[in-house]
Amino acid sequence: MKREMSRLEIITENLANNTTPGFRRAYPVGESFDKLLQQAGRNNDAAAVDFSTGALRETGNPFDFAINGEGFFTVGKENREFYTRNGHFTLGPDGSLMTDSGLNVLDANSRPMKIPNDLNTANLSIDSKGNLKVGENIVGQLKLVAFQDPKALNRVGTALFEKPADTKMEPAKIDDFKVMNRSLEGSNTVVFEEMANMITCMRNYETCSKILKAQDGKDGQIIQQLS
Repeated sequence: MKREMSRLEIITENLANNTTPGFRRAYPVGESFDKLLQQAGRNNDAAAVDFSTGALRETGNPFDFAINGEGFFTVGKENREFYTRNGHFTLGPDGSLMTDSGLNVLDANSRPMKIPNDLNTANLSIDSKGNLKVGENIVGQLKLVAFQDPKALNRVGTALFEKPADTKMEPAKIDDFKVMNRSLEGSNTVVFEEMANMITCMRNYETCSKILKAQDGKDGQIIQQLS
């Protein structure tokens, strides 16, 4: 029952973030019956992240960007880097490009991306390689990275990922990608699939509950007979 509750929490999280740009759905990791028996009584709930791409859509917002291909935008704060597919950014008071949560969008030199105040951001655009332009002026290049095994990353919050502290994995620059302006990548959650998983999960929970109640009834009968 505990395992089904954990699965239900994963499904609920996926559905809740169905409209979150760049969200990557989680899914339960199945284990063999023998391994489950060995781990009985311990917290063995596990989930992995599905890094398949979501649908791209145009928004018309000059501060929305999407990556068509592999890789992540790099954001950070206080020398700590995070990676995301959520390209919905805003402009801070000092001209810094930022995420909704206040993290700096980093440039190719791992510094906060800033747009000079005297430039008209209505003319903001980006080329396919991540070079940010205002009119004909190039103001910087977004830091775009990829990982050989993105599943080794740790999820931090809703659409952010971070390298594990105890690993030597390093991001690499990517070549096979295209950055799209005034567009966002949606969540890769498939609502109908998650709803079907939820129904199956609830049915399994109900079955387990009935089995436990039946077993409790039998145990009670045995105790009465023995007493």
